[in-house]
Amino acid sequence: MTGEPPNARLGGEGSAIADALHAWHDSREVRRALGSAVSFQVLDAATGDVLARHRESTPLRGASCTKIVTATNTLMTFGSDHRFVTDVLRDRQGTLFLRGGGDPAMEPSTMADLATRVAVAHQTLPRRAGGEPLDVFVDESYFPPFDMPHGWSPSYLPVEVQPVVPLTLREYFGHEPGRAAGEAFAGALTSLGVAAIFRGFEGAHRDAVTIASVGSRAVADLVVHMLQASHNLTAEVLHRQVALSKGHPATWLGAAAAAREVLAGLDRDLAGVTFADGSGLSRDGRLRADLLTDLLLEAWRGDRHPELREMYPGGGLPWAGITGTMSAINEWFGQPPADRVRGYVRAKPGTLAGTVALAGVTSLPGQRDRVFAVLANDVPGEAPHLPARRQLELFAGITAAGHPTPAGNALD
Repeated sequence: MTGEPPNARLGGEGSAIADALHAWHDSREVRRALGSAVSFQVLDAATGDVLARHRESTPLRGASCTKIVTATNTLMTFGSDHRFVTDVLRDRQGTLFLRGGGDPAMEPSTMADLATRVAVAHQTLPRRAGGEPLDVFVDESYFPPFDMPHGWSPSYLPVEVQPVVPLTLREYFGHEPGRAAGEAFAGALTSLGVAAIFRGFEGAHRDAVTIASVGSRAVADLVVHMLQASHNLTAEVLHRQVALSKGHPATWLGAAAAAREVLAGLDRDLAGVTFADGSGLSRDGRLRADLLTDLLLEAWRGDRHPELREMYPGGGLPWAGITGTMSAINEWFGQPPADRVRGYVRAKPGTLAGTVALAGVTSLPGQRDRVFAVLANDVPGEAPHLPARRQLELFAGITAAGHPTPAGNALD
């Protein structure tokens, strides 16, 4: 593709799609809804052939499509079955330390299991004189202290994302996830007859030994949750886990370096790409349409890296108009003509102020499977940019159907 004009028409099977998508792009409605900063690419999922493209290597904000990169890097690094471990340590004085190991969404049942294991171990250990409650501290040393990255709005916290710490309870929305975990653990112990009080934050003492451990959900489940719910905290925690695994610090810069390292191992062109975070919330991040389609194609095929197939079967990328952030309740693929490919498109949407994006796979009966990505960064108006999103739906519909009708409806 190097050296070819951005609007190059392609021959063969892709020519009809290329003509249809360039006609879509050149229409007054699209220009009005998406603005001038648009890039896209469509690939044949079986052959990898480029079917349509427009400025596909131009770096643009990808918003939550960044989670496709984070999913790729996480699965490439850890595989599907790895679990992140949360430990409880006890020192000689009987003080307990709840040490997070990077579980972004600990289930209540997992916390209850951990408390039960500690309660059982407690029966065999020396008791405190006078039966005083056990002191519980949360050890957050696995990650450095949280700081806001460039490109994040303070308004994101705590609804869009929570402070990135090494242990967070599932469905927690607040400014102090560590405190919430510590209080929940102390409460669970007390309910089991082992009186305990959360005292604050402190690293485990040198004489402390591990007395109980539990694992997170499997990496594949965490990735599916991140993609389906567009869960920003999970993305940021996984982003840091990859950094630590690659020998980088669990900082914004360390995670960015690790992301580039993993993708370089896939021989991907990263010119102009910037990983400001793992979720796509930052306005400083930049992706490319051709990078997204390459990663999605790698996962769809699964021959070189079968672990990446977790992005598709069962859960994985949301089904258009049906599941996750692509469900009809989120106003995706619920109106004509895009409702006609409802259930035949699996994709990750992304939205920020002035930005919309959509990347995924189409599987319409009677048509070849196709991988696509489309990014727009000059979107007028305010989020959620519904007119712009409707145009991305039409883009996906044209991609799925392979051609437009004379009336301009690709889905008839």
